[in-house]
Amino acid sequence: MAYLVDHGARIVARLVDGIISPYLAAARGDPKMFRILLEKSEANEEEEAEKEAQKKASANHNQNKKADDMELTKDSGDDSDKNGC
Repeated sequence: MAYLVDHGARIVARLVDGIISPYLAAARGDPKMFRILLEKSEANEEEEAEKEAQKKASANHNQNKKADDMELTKDSGDDSDKNGC
């Protein structure tokens, strides 16, 4: 099972009866596998938090760029009025 986890298996995928892999590892008394699943779960949470932070940063950057573009458009319109156009 460690091989599957290392190669992207979904550790929270449910079986037909709703059981997930951490439960199976604990029920089998397999502390090593349970620890592997727990560590992978924590790593996945950290990756997800990082992705969310990047999305927020990108969204903020895009909003700031739009605001800057609008300000530039506004400013360029003011310059044409000053030149008598």
